[in-house]
Amino acid sequence: IYRDGVGDGHISYVHKVEVDVVKKTCKEFYGDEKFGLAFIIVKKRISARFFLNTEKKREHYQNPPPGTVVDSSITDPTMYDFYLVSQHVTKGTVTPTHYNVIVDTLNETATKPITQCYATTDL
Repeated sequence: IYRDGVGDGHISYVHKVEVDVVKKTCKEFYGDEKFGLAFIIVKKRISARFFLNTEKKREHYQNPPPGTVVDSSITDPTMYDFYLVSQHVTKGTVTPTHYNVIVDTLNETATKPITQCYATTDL
């Protein structure tokens, strides 16, 4: 479930109230059968900007390509969060989207383990 429009001050409310309602509803639907759930808060109005240095010898910055994921260094080490550049722009700077995963039980019900795949770029 992707949930938009949640400010930083309301994350605990969403976690305590909305996630609980979803879990209870899933429990009613699935009964005793295990179910996986991922609840992700999406923030599109953020001030973070990322740039890619395309030339090593001198500073030449451009927008990172669509699909760029930033999940370390600037993310909160106490949370499961990441940034995703999901669009290409020809003018100005690209605005990444911030994703905060507040519940993730998908690996508990997957028939095969869900693994992470990383592509590296120098941001």
